[in-house]
Amino acid sequence: MMKMIPVIVLVGFIGLATTGLSGEDENVIALFSSCDIQPENAETVASQIERYTGAPVRIVPCLKSDEFDLKAFAQQVQKGLAPGDRVSLALFSMGTNETDHTVLTVKNGPQPFAMIDVRTLLRDNPKGELRDKTISRRMQKESLRALSLLLRGEQCPTLFCASSRHRSIKHLDEKSYNYCPPCREKLGDALRKRGITVKTPFEQLTEDAKKLPGS
Repeated sequence: MMKMIPVIVLVGFIGLATTGLSGEDENVIALFSSCDIQPENAETVASQIERYTGAPVRIVPCLKSDEFDLKAFAQQVQKGLAPGDRVSLALFSMGTNETDHTVLTVKNGPQPFAMIDVRTLLRDNPKGELRDKTISRRMQKESLRALSLLLRGEQCPTLFCASSRHRSIKHLDEKSYNYCPPCREKLGDALRKRGITVKTPFEQLTEDAKKLPGS
């Protein structure tokens, strides 16, 4: 079961110097990761969030820590909060005993936050490497689910929607990256309420078409 923790502890968990996909002075989804997460995995997660939500993502520089203590982890970055981080996700690797991969959430306050323990995504292969392509795909899908759950407070009953709760690691692997149309619309509305500019699927398709050779 997902835990709720006081906002005072994790409100500053995301927000170092601007780095990543979004522009400056822009309201964004902030993506943070501990330094044992491969940078290319964090970049791919950010790219997929942008692709499937239509919202800009800011990749925060990874956080180093000699001792993995969540409170200390939060305090190190609390002083670096960026005002434009309207909602935040964090990827870390601890291997908690939680049944849910998204182990910590803060839903109240100006900067809602969710934390994903990526080590739990390797329960079918405890000795697996975090750099593996399989864990990368699982991180992407769990991040999309966590974002929707954080902002909407509900999970989709549609089996393969990105915001549905998977019943097993096998189900997670089979799930789509796509939100079903109602979930995509509701998530877009929730992001816009946070002041984040969200492109519609049509706007994204038009933008992608312009990038094709000869266009």
